[in-house]
Amino acid sequence: MRITQDFLLRTANDHVSKRIKTERDLLAAYLVGSVLQDEPLLGGTTDIDIILIHAGEPKVKREMVRVNDEIHLDVVHHSESLYQQPRALRSDAWLGTAIQDHPTLLYDVRHWFEFTQASVGSQFYRADQIMARARSLMDSARTAWAEMNESRLSYVKKMRKYMAAIENAANAVASLEGPPLARRRFMAELPLCCASINASGLTTGLVNLLEMQDVSVESLSALLPEWEKTFRAAGGQEQTSPDLHPLRLEYYRSAIHAYLDDGQELAAAYPLFFTWAKAASYLLATSPEYICWFNILKEMGLGKEQLPDKMEALDAYLDHVEEVLEDWGNKAGA
Repeated sequence: MRITQDFLLRTANDHVSKRIKTERDLLAAYLVGSVLQDEPLLGGTTDIDIILIHAGEPKVKREMVRVNDEIHLDVVHHSESLYQQPRALRSDAWLGTAIQDHPTLLYDVRHWFEFTQASVGSQFYRADQIMARARSLMDSARTAWAEMNESRLSYVKKMRKYMAAIENAANAVASLEGPPLARRRFMAELPLCCASINASGLTTGLVNLLEMQDVSVESLSALLPEWEKTFRAAGGQEQTSPDLHPLRLEYYRSAIHAYLDDGQELAAAYPLFFTWAKAASYLLATSPEYICWFNILKEMGLGKEQLPDKMEALDAYLDHVEEVLEDWGNKAGA
């Protein structure tokens, strides 16, 4: 089957049309994400990101809906209350950018969304608003780093916070030039973002923090079967992340294979290691999948005993990112 952007847009519209008939409290629906880009497919797959806004509190926050083997819907449900202060959303790097960055409107009762979008978009690209979005991501990075010092946290939870701190800090830099980066395309796009503000060293620093300097097509290909076992095991848990839903396996796997086929080891390694850590956090420490993940990270230099040194390196990296933000703000007059 030939997947075109028109097909993806029709699929999104059809889904929203069905939801309108069954969910009477819907106020608006809009389409964001890779479907709106010139090349929505990566490795022959994509998801269709739809945000539904309800007058009341939605029953679920996020759900995955199968379209076919290559495509699924990633449907996020919001309450109207989240949008009650649209000016405050200007400093929200994820939601504010999604509203402002030319989403495709699929449904709108009484122009509710259009009014909200106009309020959010006013002065959205003013330097102080850009800096506020970058700072909010940087604050999240610092919070994650601070929480790692909580001694009661398990190793896997500390690793997830470690990775969250790295990702938020890098996205703080990316947000100076555009939207924060989605995980599947993160390392394919981050170097360009950093280079555009003369901060290429931040990419190198991130690679060092994640011990990805020596990854190769061969080494990553050898890890894929174990990664897939962990992903499947976590996705089968009663309580798990929507991002580990079985429909997301092919979404990530196809992207990783596409990068490996193209010789882009770092672009492949990033989503692999991040989803692997997330999946491991939903498993018992005695499970074979967890033990395998634990041993691989130890071999890479990210083991439990090595984590204190990595936390010091992360602290220095966050300091560097903060200096980059300050320098950008001074030059931009923020």
